[in-house]
Amino acid sequence: MPLTDIADLMDKMNMLLTAAPLEANTVTTTEPNQSLLKPPSPELNAPLRRYAQVYGAQGRMLKQLGLEAAAEGAPELAAMLNVLDQRLREGAFDLPSTPHPAPRLGRYVYPVV
Repeated sequence: MPLTDIADLMDKMNMLLTAAPLEANTVTTTEPNQSLLKPPSPELNAPLRRYAQVYGAQGRMLKQLGLEAAAEGAPELAAMLNVLDQRLREGAFDLPSTPHPAPRLGRYVYPVV
C-alpha cells in the first residue's frame, strides 16, 4: 500500500465528503460553509466536576460510582461496583507473576493420530 501524506489524505477526504449524497432526513443548507455534522448529545456536554466528586473522599472511583448508582436508584449496579472495588483492592483479579501450565480438563490425554 503506498504511503499518503496528510495533505493528499485531506484532499481525498474533502473530495469524498463533498461528493457524498445527502440522506433524505438530513437538513440541507444553502450556505456552502455550514457543516452537516450534528452537535454532540447533551450527555457528552456534562458540566465539569472536581476530582473529589469523581473519586470520592477516599480516592476510590468505583466506590464513588457505586454511591452515585445507589443514589440514582440502581442498587444492582451499586452492589456490583462495590464488589468489584473490594475484589480489586484484595487482589482477587491479579494474574500470577510466573507462567505455569494450564490445568488439565480431564484425567486422560488421548493422542491425536
